[in-house]
Amino acid sequence: MIVVMLVAALLIVVAMLVFAIANGSPVSVNLVVSQIQTQLSLAIIVPFLAGIAVGVLVMVPGSIRNSLTIASHKRRINALEKAQGGGASDEPAGS
Repeated sequence: MIVVMLVAALLIVVAMLVFAIANGSPVSVNLVVSQIQTQLSLAIIVPFLAGIAVGVLVMVPGSIRNSLTIASHKRRINALEKAQGGGASDEPAGS
């Protein structure tokens, strides 16, 4: 799965580079209080990257919470297996 994600990330980076090379014309970007001149590719890529960063920042707390919950459950399972006597039984599951 990690290989698929890395290939997808590489394809996105390559597409962004091709896009940046193809769209180098200057544009005027109107902000709330000012106006700036920049390349079209930057005017599109910078907000895209900012959106990715915001998405990652929003996702991190939930991911940490899930990791802590999983670790807690694993500790609880290990404690219950120790209390039960190792958890491994010589009897088949259907008996």
